[in-house]
Order: sequence, then C-alpha cells, then structure tokens
Amino acid sequence: MHNEVGTAVIDLPGRLITWAEWLIDVDNRETTQAILRVDKDGARWTGLLEEIQIHHTDNGTRFVRAIFKHDHAASAPHLRLE
Repeated sequence: MHNEVGTAVIDLPGRLITWAEWLIDVDNRETTQAILRVDKDGARWTGLLEEIQIHHTDNGTRFVRAIFKHDHAASAPHLRLE
C-alpha cells in the first residue's frame, strides 16, 4: 500500500469533558485544526483530528473518542500521494 497513514485513538473520560467539549465545538474554538503530538524515546508522532465519537457505556458513564491521522502528508507536501 502506498501512502498509508497511521492513526491514534484517544479516549477522554467524563472527568476530562472540558477537553472533549473543546474538540467537539469546532465553531467556537480559535482554531479549526486539533493536533496531537506524542514524544516517546526520542521519536515523535503528530496527527490531525479526523473524527470525534461520543460513547455511552452500559454503566451510564460516557467518554469521547478522538481519532487522529498521521500528518506526514500535510507536513511534507513533497511526498507524492497516489
């Protein structure tokens, strides 16, 4: 496969609902893009928010799932997309 991108999934529990509300409310935040950056053992992964999902568990709690796609194509326009 050419130019496949990796994804990152972050689940924000109810106690972090302020962050989740900020992600969901695109019209009222100062930026249109949400970017995730993870640094681990000298490596860095960055991705752009692709999708938001709201989930409710059987025990009544809720969480927001944020799905990010790797931004290598956006940050490296010289890469050829096929």
